[in-house]
Amino acid sequence: MRGSALAAALVDQGIEARVLVPAERVGVAVALGAPHLAVERPAGAEALRETIEAHLLEHEARWLVLDTFAEGLYDELDGLRSSVGRIALLRCRRDAHEPRLARGLARCAHAVDLEPHLSWCPAAMEVEPFGPVTRALGSEPAEAEVLVVGTEGPLQGFGRRLAERLAAHGCRVARVDAAGLHGLGPTRPAFPLSASVLRARVVVGPAGFNLSYEIRALGGWHLALPRARPYDDQARRARALAETASSPAAVERKVLQLLRAPPPADRSPRVRAMSELADLLARCMGSRDHRQ
Repeated sequence: MRGSALAAALVDQGIEARVLVPAERVGVAVALGAPHLAVERPAGAEALRETIEAHLLEHEARWLVLDTFAEGLYDELDGLRSSVGRIALLRCRRDAHEPRLARGLARCAHAVDLEPHLSWCPAAMEVEPFGPVTRALGSEPAEAEVLVVGTEGPLQGFGRRLAERLAAHGCRVARVDAAGLHGLGPTRPAFPLSASVLRARVVVGPAGFNLSYEIRALGGWHLALPRARPYDDQARRARALAETASSPAAVERKVLQLLRAPPPADRSPRVRAMSELADLLARCMGSRDHRQ
């Protein structure tokens, strides 16, 4: 989602850009108006490296923008033959002090920190602080008081039960699981969630990058349920940005409490528009008017 929004913003800057996406996620790129290249998910690092090489050559790309993984998700960028310039967009990683990330950054012409407020990046890394970004969110009125996001594993069952209990309290609730959006009209695709759904007074869900900063940008309460990830430190993000609760019963009580509270006061960090990041990348690339 972040890559698709950035590709669309780069096009608005006059830069020809495409986002490389797995075929099963093309719907997100289409919804965000991003020029995209759909690929079947490669089997392993070598196949992925060959896919990237082929697209760089075919489209005469001069820059490769890497989200989160300067070294590639599977270290597939080791051995990349193309001399294309690389720009890394970094967010909080658990393994920041391991040599893998440092090796990837050494091959990048520029590196930008999207979460400098979390103080996660080792001081020795030459990374430009920028701040979090979101896609354009629009201004539709809220559809629900509470949105429960449970798209995976145990959160799906918990989200269903929580939504049922909140509805019994008289709350207007929407719920998102792997099948889509429930509770407000017909089922619709779950992602990208529209602003009318995200603008709920309280959103209960993971503390991933996109969801956390979209809620912050929209000014609602985020009751975070951090998920364990190999690289993404959701617990750290939740402590800095969101409300938390220690048990299922505490989540229910906290939601009801937040519904009675005024909207949260403006707090740092400021969430920036994707167009601002696109403008920075255009300056890094040194040109707005030729093929990138």
